[in-house]
Amino acid sequence: NIVKLEIIDEDFKWNGDLEDREETNKIILHHAATTEASVMAVHNYHLAEGWAGIGYHFYVRKDGRIYRGRPVNTIGAHALGFNNNSIGICFEGNFEKEVMPEIQIASGKELIIYLLKKFKITEILAHEEVDSTACPGSNFPVEEFKLVVEGDDVVRYRKLSDIPNKDGFRDIIELLMNAKIINGDGSDSTGNDDIIDLSHDQVRCLVFTYRGGGFDKRLMTEGIEPVLKSENKKSG
Repeated sequence: NIVKLEIIDEDFKWNGDLEDREETNKIILHHAATTEASVMAVHNYHLAEGWAGIGYHFYVRKDGRIYRGRPVNTIGAHALGFNNNSIGICFEGNFEKEVMPEIQIASGKELIIYLLKKFKITEILAHEEVDSTACPGSNFPVEEFKLVVEGDDVVRYRKLSDIPNKDGFRDIIELLMNAKIINGDGSDSTGNDDIIDLSHDQVRCLVFTYRGGGFDKRLMTEGIEPVLKSENKKSG
């Protein structure tokens, strides 16, 4: 069953007619490239560019609210050459400079799961994968959203040693514990095997934020070099 999401509708005035899309097999992820912007501000900007209106089908704000842009069955204006078979989702923020809030990530995942069930989606792509652009930014958690296709995950890890080290996940969480970004309960004398009680989803979020450079300043403040970052970027 498709769970109905709370999606906010705005009263957009369109500059011309919108065409129906005949095929839907991709989701393409974008950022607004600005720290703060309402969905209506994006719509007005696109109108000023001479478009029919907002080019994205959905807009996710930093507080987790999801707005409808173009009707989901119509052709978007968000990825040249891919508008005829894709749904465009834009996230408020400039993820060349910012890290996405957890509530925004959670809402984005809910939206993607909803769309995966509604349409025959075969790929989730970043804008930069289909066009010559930096969008959606180097700090955008692309892989976090791509992992949604694996399904809901309710696994929880009580201790550091419980986290599998595939792709270096445990090593990264240990590094974040050493930098006091993650706090344990003090039950282990070295601190690195304290009870942490993190869900698999939370672990992945922390890992991809780290890999995007979101913790670099804090690590350097603690005198820790983010040594795994370059290695992980090569493997990604």
